[in-house]
Amino acid sequence: SASPTDFKFRLESIMLGGPSGDVIQTVELFNYTTGQLELVDTRAAANSDESVEITPAGDLSRFIHPMTNEMTTHIIWRSESFAGAPFTWSIDVDETVWLVTD
Repeated sequence: SASPTDFKFRLESIMLGGPSGDVIQTVELFNYTTGQLELVDTRAAANSDESVEITPAGDLSRFIHPMTNEMTTHIIWRSESFAGAPFTWSIDVDETVWLVTD
């Protein structure tokens, strides 16, 4: 839908390895009005299976391509500082889903 009344982006993932709080999860949606990614959520990556639902506010049509109705999400996990000894970590993604109401 080019003009949804509501939508949510759901991400279910888990961080394996590494101390809690060192890996940050960031979710950005592409804003087709500005032509740039827009930060919609940032938090510490969970050490247990976690489902996050993100509900953007405002004019939702800015996240929908006007010709194709495409929606683009950019998810980043990064560790910029280490809380101790070097460690290895990975992310398992169980689900990424758009829930759209038009």
